Amino acid sequence: MELRDLEDFNEKQEYIDYNSISAQDTQNNLKTQKEFNKRLKELTFFVNIGVFSILLVIITTFLLSSFSAFVAIPLSILLSFIIFISCKQGIKFVLQRLIKKK
Repeated sequence: MELRDLEDFNEKQEYIDYNSISAQDTQNNLKTQKEFNKRLKELTFFVNIGVFSILLVIITTFLLSSFSAFVAIPLSILLSFIIFISCKQGIKFVLQRLIKKK
């Protein structure tokens, strides 16, 4: 295939400034990363609420079978909060140990 009309070729040719493209890509990546971090924080918040609620229901059910409601409910709130915090710290500790070993 031969090029017959060189002027037509030059008119359709586009010049790209790669520095501006890389700057735009960097800005888009930062924006996407910020959105991802925001969604991750929201998801973490709702997962924490869900896990605490499940612990609260399970512990309340067990304690209601042994104690009266006046004792079982405040005790279950306290126990579920303590278990929730200790599990979060335990998972954080284990993950830090696993990351350090690699």
